[in-house]
Amino acid sequence: MMTGILSTLLVLLVAAPGNDVSRAMRLYEKARYEEALKALGQTCQGAQHPVDCERLRGFILMAVGQDDNARAAFERMLALDPASSLGPDASPKLRELFSGVRQQIDELSNLELEPVDLESRGAMWVLRVAPPSHSQPSLISAFVAVDRDTGFEQVDLVLEGNRYVGSLDLEVPAKGIASYYLVSTLPSGVKVSSGGEADPNKVSVTVGSGGLGGRKDSGDSGDSGDSGDSGDSGDSGGYTDDDDDGASEDGGDGFDAPPGDGKDDSDGLPQWAIWSMVGGGAAVLITVIAVALSSGSSGDIQVNVAFGDQ
Repeated sequence: MMTGILSTLLVLLVAAPGNDVSRAMRLYEKARYEEALKALGQTCQGAQHPVDCERLRGFILMAVGQDDNARAAFERMLALDPASSLGPDASPKLRELFSGVRQQIDELSNLELEPVDLESRGAMWVLRVAPPSHSQPSLISAFVAVDRDTGFEQVDLVLEGNRYVGSLDLEVPAKGIASYYLVSTLPSGVKVSSGGEADPNKVSVTVGSGGLGGRKDSGDSGDSGDSGDSGDSGDSGGYTDDDDDGASEDGGDGFDAPPGDGKDDSDGLPQWAIWSMVGGGAAVLITVIAVALSSGSSGDIQVNVAFGDQ
């Protein structure tokens, strides 16, 4: 019987809450702040309503001038429930502090790894995260998996210059995509996650030259740029620019130049074009004379032919 009584007392002690939020609220409303803090206990962990507990703790700490500790309470509150709020009766000072904390938590909740670019397939992965602008985590831990079936591997990223950086030895994923999530630890000890094991983020993984992620060495294809050499085949048409290929001036390539001194008589026209124009003009002249003679008209026929610069 004694054993049963002791067991009952032990259960009641374990089940008894370590804090009394309702009593603490009544004490806070009476401005009995130190007593209210004692009623809340040392921590809100294990409280029936931990979000309400951290909210009230933040209110009380702000009232006694412990702004940094109040900020930490609001950080824990938003880490538990990012959608939580202060309520309609919060003072402007409380709202200002809480707004800054919310902005910080939202930013950490959306942190991302930068794309991973490996020097070679056997190279170490260098993971980088751009620092958030509204907070400076003391640590960011990355959990990365090439294949989710093999589990996530952890690496801690530390601030180096303008990036949080860490390295990890993993295989290159077959599809160039790896799964990951990040956990940021604030100076207060509060941890904020971006993604999770059940709902991870994705990051692209490429190999420096001709690797995954659609990056390929285009140097060989650049040889096709040498197809400009095939532009030499343009000489077979005889239409190449004299400035590009002086061989056409000698008639060595392309059309054979007609007899002459080998120089152009016109600005920019090749010799064959000039001779074609002369031949066409002569044919027209002969036709006109033939038609006039066949008409049998009397009188003299006068034909004036003038050759000028074309």
